[in-house]
Amino acid sequence: MKPTLLLLVLLLSYGFLHAQEISSVTDPRDGKTYKVIEFTIPLEGGVKVKRAWMLENMKYVIEGDSSICYDDEPAYCEKFGRLYTSQGAAAACPDGWRLPTRKDWFMLFSVFGGYTQAGKALAEGGSSGMNFLFGGYGTEYGYYTRVGAEGNYWDSAEKGGVADGVVTISSDKTEAVLGAVGKKYLNSCRCMKSN
Repeated sequence: MKPTLLLLVLLLSYGFLHAQEISSVTDPRDGKTYKVIEFTIPLEGGVKVKRAWMLENMKYVIEGDSSICYDDEPAYCEKFGRLYTSQGAAAACPDGWRLPTRKDWFMLFSVFGGYTQAGKALAEGGSSGMNFLFGGYGTEYGYYTRVGAEGNYWDSAEKGGVADGVVTISSDKTEAVLGAVGKKYLNSCRCMKSN
């Protein structure tokens, strides 16, 4: 029974995303182009909403210490995008785009089996095609870790004076984990918009 259910889920996910529109957007601030997927998310009561998510991590350079390459090595930025502080992430998205809210994340998770299954589907090489990368993270003290093992993505949730919301997608877990970290931590950034 489980292999049949897994096959059904994979086919539905494949059909869902491949029936949607994939395009691109160019950030006018630096000329970098990002792939974008636009899709419809079914809500309760037969209501549907359209959302667009970038399929790549942001690479926009913010002056100062609000954005940086993992371990200060430019090759990591090319592969995984830049890491941002909370303040930097809020400024990283181009005009008309924004950081996802917790509600946006939950809507996305619902398409891929809920948060207990979405991590695997959203990860690089997962069935969603969204390829959230395992860019690791950095601390305000210059310590970097977990590159290739997990990606931490800012959301717009404020968690008090010293922390903000983050979503973690790990190579060794099926779930997507919602949490909070210090505002000066350095995490990846994916932008989205409501259509």
